[in-house]
Amino acid sequence: MDASSEISKFYDSETRKAAAWAALLAAGAGLLSALLSLFRNPDDLVHERSLGFTRDYLIWLQNVEENFWTFNGGDGGWHTLTLKTS
Repeated sequence: MDASSEISKFYDSETRKAAAWAALLAAGAGLLSALLSLFRNPDDLVHERSLGFTRDYLIWLQNVEENFWTFNGGDGGWHTLTLKTS
């Protein structure tokens, strides 16, 4: 038995109305949540770029003043990856 029907047995009409509205609101929220879950993207990864470098290339990069790569993210726009070495 749900809480709203338990309340309706023991309390006045105003409390029963409030319990009914609370039950209706909870059912509506559950329905809205189920509807929105149909459109939810569980994976927010839009684009992935993997880079691999040899040891020699990384040593060479230490001597380069500006290290950056620009990637086209499609609908996400252009992105710049900046590499700083120490």
